[in-house]
Amino acid sequence: MVIVGLSPILRARHAHFRLRHPLRAGHAGRRVSRAKRHPAQSLADLRNVGRATLGDFATLGITTLTELAASDPDVLYRALERATGLRQDPCVRDVFAATIHQARTGEALDWWHFTHERPGRA
Repeated sequence: MVIVGLSPILRARHAHFRLRHPLRAGHAGRRVSRAKRHPAQSLADLRNVGRATLGDFATLGITTLTELAASDPDVLYRALERATGLRQDPCVRDVFAATIHQARTGEALDWWHFTHERPGRA
């Protein structure tokens, strides 16, 4: 692939990048995440979990990875809305799906990989 309008130095860097990162080279301009096996020891160790998600888990009574792995993201999402009395951002459901996936399989994926599974989306 020839990139028009780039200096010879930038063209060489791009060619070097394509050789070192062949799977990522076609994703120019998009964030690409690598799925990694990341065995978590606690909820806080999960990839997509920060203070807010830990708070959501506490609100839902989820304290262990085993409890999380046995959960369903849609059920957790609706339960969180009921518990807080607030409408939650749909991305919260995707975070739940990503964390459940990691708790079950050890594969750490970013939350947006689960957006297509959201009810009402194609």
